Amino acid sequence: MVLRGLLCVAGMATAACGAPPAERVLPVGQWVWSQADAPLVAELRGRRPDAVAGVHVATVRFDAERGTLAVDLSLSPAVVPGPVALVIRLDDSVNSAWDADPTLGDDLDAAIGRVVAMARGAVPSWVEVQLDYDVPVRRIGAWAAVLGRLRRPAADGAGGAGGAGAGALVGQHVGVTSLVAHLRDPAYGDVMRGVVDGHVLQVFDTGDGSADAVEIARLAARAAMPYRLGVGAFERAGADGAARTSHRAWFDAAEVACPAPACEALWVFPAGRSYVALVP
Repeated sequence: MVLRGLLCVAGMATAACGAPPAERVLPVGQWVWSQADAPLVAELRGRRPDAVAGVHVATVRFDAERGTLAVDLSLSPAVVPGPVALVIRLDDSVNSAWDADPTLGDDLDAAIGRVVAMARGAVPSWVEVQLDYDVPVRRIGAWAAVLGRLRRPAADGAGGAGGAGAGALVGQHVGVTSLVAHLRDPAYGDVMRGVVDGHVLQVFDTGDGSADAVEIARLAARAAMPYRLGVGAFERAGADGAARTSHRAWFDAAEVACPAPACEALWVFPAGRSYVALVP
C-alpha cells in the first residue's frame, strides 16, 4: 500500500491508482421457525432491506401406522411481510419411508402440492421453496430422483403447476438443505446439479466447527453448485449451564466459508435470539 501510494503521488502506475475494490456486502436471509423469530426479520432488514425470510410453513412426516406421508402445517407465510421463501421440512421419520413406500416421489409430490396450495391462499408470491431434509448419504441419489419428480413438467409440455402430470414444484426456484457429510461424497454435485437451483449448507448442530471453514469451502467448491451458508445464532448448554456449542463463531468465519461468487448468502437460524450485531 505504501509503494502504491508513492507511485500515485509521482504520477506513475496509473492502474495501481484506481479505486480499491468495493467491499463485499454479504446478503443475509433468516429462517422463521416460530413467532419469536418473526420480529428478528425486521431487525435484519434494518441492515439488509432486501433480506428474505424463510418461513417454516409445514413438516412432512411418515405415518408408519398408515404407511403414508402426513402434513403438519406450521406458520402462515404471511407471518412476516415479503420477500419470503416457503420452507417445507421433511421429518427424520421420512427416512424409514424409503423402503416402506416405493411411491415416495408421488406421495411427496401430493403432500407438497397441498402445502403450496395453502401458501397461495395466504400470500401472493414467494421467491423460492426450500426443502429442509437431512437425507441419509446413502439416499442422495434416490432423493435427487424424487426432486426431479417434484419439478417434472406437464406431460403435454405446457408446463404450469396445474398441468396434467406436472410436479408440485414445477416452475419454482427450489433449494435444499445440505450437510458437510453430503459434500464429502464426491458424487453429490454430479447427482444434485441441475435437479435443484442450489443448496443451503448447514453448519450448526452438526458437529462442524468454524476452524474447518477452509475445508468446507473447498468441499462446496468441488460440488460446483450455488450455495448459501446456514449458521445458528443460538448455543446449546450442557447440564452445568455452560455452552457446549460455538455456533456464533461461524459469523466470524463467514468470509472464509462463504466466498463469492459460489456462496451467495448467509442464512441464519436464530431460535429467537437477536443476532444482527454479528452480521458481517
